Amino acid sequence: MKKHLIRIAKKNELLYRIAKRFYRAVRPAAPTLYRSLDYLLAYPMKTEDELTAILAHYETLRRENTRLLILWEGDPLCLHRLMRCHPQILFLSMDYYARYHQKLMLKNMILLDAARPAPAVLEYI
Repeated sequence: MKKHLIRIAKKNELLYRIAKRFYRAVRPAAPTLYRSLDYLLAYPMKTEDELTAILAHYETLRRENTRLLILWEGDPLCLHRLMRCHPQILFLSMDYYARYHQKLMLKNMILLDAARPAPAVLEYI
């Protein structure tokens, strides 16, 4: 009997809409939080000149599950220019966190330096 009612409701557009609304009223969709399992490779940066060295270092470590994060300290106007020029890079202002006494709450973050070789643990991610 249930199968026949479903077939009839699917053929009739009005009945189908009513059935969908009734189903969502009875069983609302559960809210989900998007969670990314990507690793953030974070580099501190104070001047624009360091960006080329950071990008070259990141390209040697780049994997499918990694993203580049720049921790910027300095002029916010320069930061906004960099954000417009490089939309694929995540930028965070350390001055903001210091000024407003915020904590950096990021998961899967690995702090690196472009001048030093990468740690061996990156081979396992």
